[in-house]
Amino acid sequence: RRLLQVERALARERPRPQAPRTLDLALLLYGDAVRSGMNLWLPHPRIERRRFGLEPLREIRPEAELAGGIRLAPSVAAVGDQRVKRVAGRCWWWRNER
Repeated sequence: RRLLQVERALARERPRPQAPRTLDLALLLYGDAVRSGMNLWLPHPRIERRRFGLEPLREIRPEAELAGGIRLAPSVAAVGDQRVKRVAGRCWWWRNER
């Protein structure tokens, strides 16, 4: 809920489902917590297929594992064809549209 409040306060725009977003805050992992519900999924769904989520996670916690013991380095390599661009500092990333 807090992340959604911040997005609203910063005027996030997403005119339709699957449309590019002006801002997207997400909780990727929370320790070893596994949860699926109406408003929160941990780990973040499909994170292992999204370079824009894996790259910063690998940067701040390279030893982290995804659910099922999936290691970050091979996961990042598997999505290496997805274009991402670092913006605004050390751990901020933005995914380029294809």
